[in-house]
Amino acid sequence: MRLSFSADKNALWIGLQWDPRCRILCIRPLPAIGFKITFKGIYRRILMDPLHPGLAKQEAIACVNSITCDCSAPGWDGYKAMPISIESAESAEKFILALPQSIPVPEISPEPDGELSLDWVKTKRSVFSLSMGPNGRMAYAWMDDMGRNCGVGHFDGVTIPDWMLEKISYIVK
Repeated sequence: MRLSFSADKNALWIGLQWDPRCRILCIRPLPAIGFKITFKGIYRRILMDPLHPGLAKQEAIACVNSITCDCSAPGWDGYKAMPISIESAESAEKFILALPQSIPVPEISPEPDGELSLDWVKTKRSVFSLSMGPNGRMAYAWMDDMGRNCGVGHFDGVTIPDWMLEKISYIVK
């Protein structure tokens, strides 16, 4: 669906576009204008309300959806980045939903290989970073005062490995 308005050829053409990859509605100027606005800011205002502290996971999922929408075209970074895959977004959403209430939601960012990064950062020397790929593939790296490690694992969509929860908890406390 695309709806556009213009008074004349010099007017700013505003488009209302449904992008099936987004799973949320994006308000965008037409592609020739070169920028877009999503509802992410509205989600942030509503869901970060201190009267509703249990909505952090919904805020994080809204962020995953917004990033998936914003990074849905090849080259979204101005270079040769792959679009964020729906499978990676779904894995990230399931991971966020599986987090216990005692662990804060991560910072979420896109990666040029089409995956999503979930990061818990306490200081520049105390970090847990997780790259969620399609079908539950997880590449992880962590660093803290006790050491560092990296590897690749699998998330079944339901249960986060206990060692990973313990490491994230240690980093964020």
